[in-house]
Amino acid sequence: MEQGKVLLVTRSLRRTILFVPANNQRMMEKASKLATDMVILDCEDSVTEKEKLVARQAASQAIKIHDWGSKEVGIRINGLDTPLWLDDLESAAQSSPSFILVPKIEDPSEVKLVDQIIRHSAKDEGKELPRIMVAIENAKGLVNVEDILKASELITAIEFGAEDYSLSLGILSIDRSDASSLYARSRVVAAARALSIDALDQAYVNLTDQDGLRKSAIEAKNLGFSGKSVIHPSQIEIVNQVFSPSPSDIAWASRVLEAWKIAEKEGKGAFRFEDKMVDVVHVKMAEKILGIAKEAGLHA
Repeated sequence: MEQGKVLLVTRSLRRTILFVPANNQRMMEKASKLATDMVILDCEDSVTEKEKLVARQAASQAIKIHDWGSKEVGIRINGLDTPLWLDDLESAAQSSPSFILVPKIEDPSEVKLVDQIIRHSAKDEGKELPRIMVAIENAKGLVNVEDILKASELITAIEFGAEDYSLSLGILSIDRSDASSLYARSRVVAAARALSIDALDQAYVNLTDQDGLRKSAIEAKNLGFSGKSVIHPSQIEIVNQVFSPSPSDIAWASRVLEAWKIAEKEGKGAFRFEDKMVDVVHVKMAEKILGIAKEAGLHA
């Protein structure tokens, strides 16, 4: 008998993913009302050891009791190198979140094991299985990233965790430049995009530096990330804004498509547009911009 199945679903925008400690009822309720696209109910790093079991139970309950609207809501379990992960994973799978975030993945065999347990734990026939989000957080995971992403059809996204990654490389500074993780982030994005998987960038840990946050988000967007982790509600608006088309982007895209209609009638595959040569790749860019704008409720 089939134990759950993978259903093809249309993914929503994934500009922001907010981490919330699952042992904090007030913060989870507040998160349900915020303008973030995704929420992680965290049982791992933001929860102390003595609160881990409380967080596990509270995360499962929160999935059911709060109105999350159109948000994707996931649970981050404890790592596979801890004694908590199996019970965390089984509990999460049974509570039917949108996805389960598995931290510090290093090897494809770990993903395959998680996949098997999710399929076994989510026992309702015909019910959509929780998807998997993997986190690459150290050098070993990075060198295996392509094979990790191929290990399960349940994988829907990958998140890059800069703090643990830096520690694994011996970079012992919280004030390091984003450039220190440029290679890793670029590799994660390329591997994800090759498999049509969304990639989410590292969190920006300075909570008072909004200019720095914006700069970091713009860099992530320019690298190809779909969105960025946020660790405080004050970061949501800026990151959402960066990963949404600007009014000038939308206007440009509309003009390109109008010009393309004329060029097609004239039999042109490439044409001059506002003193630049454009062709079908720019048309595809314009179509994607307008698609994202529509989903975000933006207009020209």
